[in-house]
Amino acid sequence: MSEFYLEKPSDFAKELEVSTVFMECEGKLLLLLRAHCELSPHTWGVPGGKLEKGETPMQGLVREIWEELRLASPPDELELVHSLYVRHPKVKYQLHLFRWRLSLIPAVQLDPKEHSAYLWQPIEGFGDVPLLEGQLEAFHFVYP
Repeated sequence: MSEFYLEKPSDFAKELEVSTVFMECEGKLLLLLRAHCELSPHTWGVPGGKLEKGETPMQGLVREIWEELRLASPPDELELVHSLYVRHPKVKYQLHLFRWRLSLIPAVQLDPKEHSAYLWQPIEGFGDVPLLEGQLEAFHFVYP
């Protein structure tokens, strides 16, 4: 089970950084189903991923949204909600949580190597599908 912190613990040495986005439209959030070959297959999660060397959280997120969904995301529409520190049993990382409020549901083109399906889940039913570990906790930081 992962532990989440708003403040950096004194003994925390991050091994990597991750940016994710809660894409919201018409009272729903975009969820992606992880492909069978990925870690934690057949679980749902919001778009995002690991930052590459030298990327800011925003740059990494814009890249991930393009790679995963083939969507251009204007940085001025992406709102950083929190940067958390996460202790997962296997890795310590910094998690940057963004929110993107869309006026229209966009056309999504998935990379089949990473995701096999997507759905627009009602916000109030976010936890009703099998989620990737930590997604529900992250959700509660964005939607308290």
